[in-house]
Amino acid sequence: MSEKPRLLVVDDEPVVGVSCKAIFERQGFAVEATTSPVEGLEKVRKTRYAAILLDIMMPEMNGLEFLERLRTFNVTVPVVIITGYSSVTSAAEAMRLHASDYIPKPFTPDEITAAVRRVLAMPDEAAATAAPAESWTPDGGCLFLDHAWMRRGRDGTVRAGAFLPRADAGSVVAVHLPAPGVRVYEGLPLGEVVLADGRRRPIPSPVHGEILEVNRALAAAPTTGWEDPCGAAWLARVRPELGEAAGLAAPRRTVVVARDAKRTEALRAALERLGCEVQPAADATAAVAALEAVPGSALVLDGGSFDAAAPGLLDAVQAAVPEARIVVVAPNDWKHQAACRTRRVFYYAVEPVADDEWIDVLDGTFRAPPPVPPPAPKGPLPDALRMVRLTNRHGTAVALLAPDAVLFESTGVGRMLLEGLRRMAVPARLTMGSEKLTTVDIWELAQGCERGFLLLPQDGGRTPGSILRESTRSPWTPEGAGEDRIATFIVQAAPEGPPLDFDPRTNDALARLLLARMAAARR
Repeated sequence: MSEKPRLLVVDDEPVVGVSCKAIFERQGFAVEATTSPVEGLEKVRKTRYAAILLDIMMPEMNGLEFLERLRTFNVTVPVVIITGYSSVTSAAEAMRLHASDYIPKPFTPDEITAAVRRVLAMPDEAAATAAPAESWTPDGGCLFLDHAWMRRGRDGTVRAGAFLPRADAGSVVAVHLPAPGVRVYEGLPLGEVVLADGRRRPIPSPVHGEILEVNRALAAAPTTGWEDPCGAAWLARVRPELGEAAGLAAPRRTVVVARDAKRTEALRAALERLGCEVQPAADATAAVAALEAVPGSALVLDGGSFDAAAPGLLDAVQAAVPEARIVVVAPNDWKHQAACRTRRVFYYAVEPVADDEWIDVLDGTFRAPPPVPPPAPKGPLPDALRMVRLTNRHGTAVALLAPDAVLFESTGVGRMLLEGLRRMAVPARLTMGSEKLTTVDIWELAQGCERGFLLLPQDGGRTPGSILRESTRSPWTPEGAGEDRIATFIVQAAPEGPPLDFDPRTNDALARLLLARMAAARR
């Protein structure tokens, strides 16, 4: 049985600790409380807490001083500020010290519960206890995003999973899944697999939406299921947010060229089982028409049924569609094998082709290379990218603030962000520097632009690059306003190196998400 998550309440009013114990212990938390901030700091040095609930106004030591001392030895534990002396100044100062949320007294059980579950990236109780969709049935084919796939169900939800080549599938030792109730973002990690050599492979989410259910059977037996990637290897069921989708996922279309109807159906069955859309073609003319109609399709040629005509068919296809990727399937003793291999064939498969070999063929055929950022500029100037200012297509003055040297011009998300600005041809002003976040920074961000974005890394126990929290409500939101000028993105930090430098695809996806939010912002 897993250990209960531990909460620490530091408040000079004993009733607050008693109330928090009553609220959270029935939810499965272990709660400790102290009225002494000095004792609270000692507790944190000795015990690992999931989160701290901290009062600001205390006689022995105020909460901001507690937070500043805490951050000298523990920079990751989430802290929820609770106080009856709510003010923009104290809220901004708490945020500078990496407080995760801010709740004014008196609070209701629902308010404090929601704050704790937000900072821990936990679902609410209703989402956590939602019944699994045991009757989920697919409605249509698969869409793919790199080594991830998605398939819509008849109930409108989406299953998303991983399509791993044999070399990786055979060495999986662990599968890390998201929690039901959290939000995932298209292109950013849905989960990850851990391989026997220690490598971690993030699985990008092919859809925006809320996690409804996860495949606990796959997590419990991580070595099984990969031979059925578009079935047993699903990771999560998602309620999609269609308005957010950028349409990054796409079908894998294959053109099957065979003269024999039985061979056509056999190849169709093997490819459709692995999520492909299949278009039969009887000859070179039909194959070229199908490839030209849907760019990016792959051609699968049944060499045996064409015999001596196969090399000429390949010549005709390659002359008309030189970028086409071609897979030839033929018997081991086929006498035209050498002639086909000299014609830029992407893959030559010897019959009988096993299902898991088809997985490798399709993975290699359709996977796009990771994005490669352009060379970084070299020079004596600081590399840390602190603020990006621009005016978007709506005429809105927008700024992105990334303090504490987390975003860099030469690497990671920062480099891809600059490349995205170049592609958009949007004039931008860059401020370099590695200074820590200050109250003045927050005031200037709120006052100096019409829409601001604050980017902060944090350790929330998720796959690196995941969005832990996206909020348009902050402690300095004007009373009665639906949202603040400042939106905060809290991102799961990388375990080593710069906190916002992940694998190339995650870097690119996070940069694209930030740019999309900045481009869409309105007054």
